[in-house]
Amino acid sequence: MNAKELRTGNLVQTTQGVFKVTKISENEIDICPFLTNEPFTIFINTARPITLTEECLIRFGFYEREFYFDKGSFYLTKNLLTKRTGKKEYLYQAHTKRFQVKYVHQLQNLYFALTGEELVVSDAVS
Repeated sequence: MNAKELRTGNLVQTTQGVFKVTKISENEIDICPFLTNEPFTIFINTARPITLTEECLIRFGFYEREFYFDKGSFYLTKNLLTKRTGKKEYLYQAHTKRFQVKYVHQLQNLYFALTGEELVVSDAVS
């Protein structure tokens, strides 16, 4: 992961589980477990992005529709990549451009940039 992709409050995966980012520097991040407020520091290259799934979207409060997920006026289009594997991608469309949202932290950042609100992350990923 690149520190420039992260904001305070983003979720990241480590070998010990999912954590919330509390502080960012060039090579390190402070992360905190959900149940405590005791952050600790790790090297940023040990953190991994969390792949965005339908389960994550629902836990963030999105509603599933036939072709998209929505939360208020924010929409992500579902796109089935292949019927054989069942892999899906989620796209945010602005005018004529589409942007793939692959990871939870990308969704968190995009949602905040467009709505000014944080996604509730208390049980967003298990």
